[in-house]
Amino acid sequence: MKKKISIIGAGIMGMTLGYRLMAEGHDVTLYEKSGPDLVESASFWAGGMLAPYCELETAEPLIAQLGEKSIDLWQDYIEEINKNYPVDDVLGHPVYFQKNGSMVVAHNQDEPELFNLFNRISHTGFGSKVVMLDGAGITKRESDLKGRFNKALYFKDEAQIGPRSVLYALRDILKDRIHFHTMVDVPEDLEGDIIIDCRGLGGKSDNDNLRGVRGEMLLIHAPDVALTRPIRMMHPRYPIYIIPRPNGHYMIGATQLESEDAREMTVRSALELLSAAYSLHPAFSEAEILEFGVSFRPAYADNLPKIKINKNVISVNGLYRHGFLLAPALTEHVLSYLDKGHISEEAQELFEEA
Repeated sequence: MKKKISIIGAGIMGMTLGYRLMAEGHDVTLYEKSGPDLVESASFWAGGMLAPYCELETAEPLIAQLGEKSIDLWQDYIEEINKNYPVDDVLGHPVYFQKNGSMVVAHNQDEPELFNLFNRISHTGFGSKVVMLDGAGITKRESDLKGRFNKALYFKDEAQIGPRSVLYALRDILKDRIHFHTMVDVPEDLEGDIIIDCRGLGGKSDNDNLRGVRGEMLLIHAPDVALTRPIRMMHPRYPIYIIPRPNGHYMIGATQLESEDAREMTVRSALELLSAAYSLHPAFSEAEILEFGVSFRPAYADNLPKIKINKNVISVNGLYRHGFLLAPALTEHVLSYLDKGHISEEAQELFEEA
């Protein structure tokens, strides 16, 4: 049965739900507090790493299970988008996605952290997804890192996505259904058979145990560096990730900062990120800094997502730093619930009913 569905929030969770619900024939309307550029959305500042196994450094196995599913779903979604909405027709720009694996490296003094991560993953049931590389193995996959590291972890099944290219593609597809500059504080006030709340931290007043986790990023142009996959570098004080994007662009980000400090990036943070990037590859010293930004990811105490049901209001929140990694899998679980009217056994631990 087709439904009238209102979605609050046009970040990656709200957009993905909107896209899939529209494809299923539902009457969908989205409400977004920011403008069409979406710069106020945490999704705008995301790295786009689809790294379910690497996340096992701190995450529960549930995240890896959902992430595995999401990588396959992203491939399907993007194939559908490229088929039904050609680049030269509606979108005007390509959707960036690649499944080329990812790598975790560490300098000699930090190698124990690398082995700790390898051992942790080996005991979670995902041990087959990680390989320990020596120097030759590193060089084979990333020639620009030749001689820089002795050991690395390689995750061949991980992927990456261009956050803004995906956001803007979905925005263009849903453009006639999105009300921008529209704040909704009380979901129950909206019309519709179903209201889906994807406000993230905007819904904190209704989620007392929701907190913001600060993320910081730099976007640079480094044409003299030739990395082909996301690289995460372990460090006891400031672990970072470096994500290659088309045309010599790289995103450098901090993995997580437990803070809701709304200030712009500090000089200290910028220096730490850039110093870590320089230690990975000296050619980053000649990079052009294009952009820097700060965002806040919504997280519950256990850092796991929750789908809360209260009558006709469904809240999808707490995606933490895994927004792009989890959005497709969570979307399909919500669609399954709406279609069947009950929660599948597979998704029981995600749902909470009032």
